[in-house]
Amino acid sequence: MGSFIGKTNVYVCPVCRKSTITIDSAAGTTPFMMDCRASGKRGDCPGLARSCMYNPRMFPLEFTPDSMPSPAWEWYRPGKSVVAALSVAEQDHVRAGGLLLRKHGVGLPRCVTEECGADPEFRVVWPGHQPAEICGPCGRRARQTAEAMSFNLVLEAIH
Repeated sequence: MGSFIGKTNVYVCPVCRKSTITIDSAAGTTPFMMDCRASGKRGDCPGLARSCMYNPRMFPLEFTPDSMPSPAWEWYRPGKSVVAALSVAEQDHVRAGGLLLRKHGVGLPRCVTEECGADPEFRVVWPGHQPAEICGPCGRRARQTAEAMSFNLVLEAIH
């Protein structure tokens, strides 16, 4: 199976009947079910939302290619400092290829230099948008490495 980097998925909750929209910013495994986050935060609804398996034909009817809302959540691969702070079970999940969920864009951009000690992470760049140039943790201008620029070009090409 190919990578889902840059792909949008919808999780539908059977309790509140609302949807949570996610995007993958890294290659890895995402769950079939997750706690409902349709309100914008975890815990507002007791339901377990189910994945539409990245298949637009399974998305709710109100989501067409022309009316798809922007993803509110993003599946990402955490850096070493984040993994070290996780529980043992979460660390095992990440080491086995699992991704973690966060609000889309939170913690990004990150420094691609070693100056502030932030783990290098690359943001998904949508066509027509410039790559981020400011480090979130330290606020300093960050230079992009050749690897980051190549990664961004690949992402732009698949959209």
